[in-house]
Amino acid sequence: MHGDRVPHEPHLAGVIRSPLNGGIRSGKVGADSTFPPNDERHGLDVSEGRAAFRLAQVEQMRGPLTRDGRSMTQAALSWILTLSDRTIPIPGFKTVAQVEELVAAADLPPLDDDQLALVDDLAAMPAP
Repeated sequence: MHGDRVPHEPHLAGVIRSPLNGGIRSGKVGADSTFPPNDERHGLDVSEGRAAFRLAQVEQMRGPLTRDGRSMTQAALSWILTLSDRTIPIPGFKTVAQVEELVAAADLPPLDDDQLALVDDLAAMPAP
C-alpha cells in the first residue's frame, strides 16, 4: 500500500501543480516538438538544456513504467499517488480522451519497488 514513502504531518496534504511537467512526463513531447502561439509552452525548446535532459529521463523510464500497460501519463500520476496518500496531482488536459486517461490512473495499482527505485535514481541526477 502506498502512503508510507513520504513522512507527513496529520491533516496536511500536498497539491502537485503540473505533475506532467507541461507534457514532458507524459512521453508525448519529443525533442522536435513545437507548440502553437496560444500554448503556454510556445517558444520552449525541448531539444536542449533542462527540457532535453527531462525527455531523456522519461525515455529511460518508459519501458519499466509502462510494462504493465499503463501509459507514461498514468505512470507519472501513479508515481505521485504512490509517494503518499496525501498528494493531490492537478494535471492539465485539453481533450476528453486525456481526462479519461488521467482518471484511469487512479484505478491502477501503485508502482512497484523496482519502478520506484528507477524513478528515485533518475530524479537524483542533477539537471544541467
